[in-house]
Amino acid sequence: MATTSQSLPLSLAGIEKRFGAVTAIGGVDLAVEAGEFLTLLGPSGSGKTTLLKVIAGFEMPDRGTVRIGQADITRAPPGRRNIGMVFQNYALFPHLTVERNVAFPLAVRHVPRAEIGRRVQEALALVELDGYQARMPSQLSGGQQQRVALARAIVFNPGLLLLDEPFGALDRRLRQQLQEEVRRLQRRLGLTAIFVTHDQEEALLLSDRIAVMNGGAIEQLGPPHEIYARPSTVFAAGFIGESNLWRGTVANAGHDRVTIALDDGTRILAESTATPGPATALVRPERVRLLEDGEAADNRLSVTVEEVSYLGQTQKYLLRSGDRVLTAVWTLAAVAVGRVKAGDTVAVGWQAADVHVIAG
Repeated sequence: MATTSQSLPLSLAGIEKRFGAVTAIGGVDLAVEAGEFLTLLGPSGSGKTTLLKVIAGFEMPDRGTVRIGQADITRAPPGRRNIGMVFQNYALFPHLTVERNVAFPLAVRHVPRAEIGRRVQEALALVELDGYQARMPSQLSGGQQQRVALARAIVFNPGLLLLDEPFGALDRRLRQQLQEEVRRLQRRLGLTAIFVTHDQEEALLLSDRIAVMNGGAIEQLGPPHEIYARPSTVFAAGFIGESNLWRGTVANAGHDRVTIALDDGTRILAESTATPGPATALVRPERVRLLEDGEAADNRLSVTVEEVSYLGQTQKYLLRSGDRVLTAVWTLAAVAVGRVKAGDTVAVGWQAADVHVIAG
């Protein structure tokens, strides 16, 4: 196989898919650049796996078109799409050796035997399994089986690589290791990759861009830092990472700063160009600071500590101010273990620049 792929851009236009009365995909448009790693992220039932199946050809859309490069593949069978796929359950042939599993897509394409042997060896070397050719899948660990599945998916130089929650069955350490390996391999080969997951951390770690899906639609599309720091909807804000979300009304606006009035009378100052009207204020837990006596902050609250959770390098604090509960995450360097305990009353705060305002 080549050390660089023949990867192509992918475009979806007006994709709709229904199952009876249920709309699984509702008019999705999406353009993926050649060599890009894009993640479809969302909860169960959001439509991400159905959309992947439409791209792969396992489901036919009711409306819309699927293009890889300039080719319209909307009605093409899966075997004619030049797409590699990796599944959560590996999908290896249990009665075939590693070598024959990886060779399978080449054999069905009638690649000469000598060429098959060379390309299988190269693919296994890329996933660090050269020398495992004669083993059976049952003799491999879960991580090794997933590497074989990955080698099989790339051995024929696909135009597109689809990964459907490929690490879901693995333990955390192995999952992290394979995440790094897949991203490194994707960059090395220049593969266009579509990755499906419900794991927010995984999406933030791996992706060039993330498409946040909900109810069969893409709620937001953008690079990870933008999705995390400036979510465009309340759903995206709540689904990506931990969030402090407060519903209120933009009461005063001007000079790139606004005041958001909450229903309990609390007012939050934010750097924003939002116009007067309903809005939600988002403050990420790591932006909430423990304030010393007399320390200034644009936003300040007196809170009671309800819970403290030790997480290694950080501690997570559940705080209450009246009927309002918020979360803070502080590093051990900032707040030593035991300095703030459950039952303590402390002052916390954050700057106006730490507040993201979601209109509507």
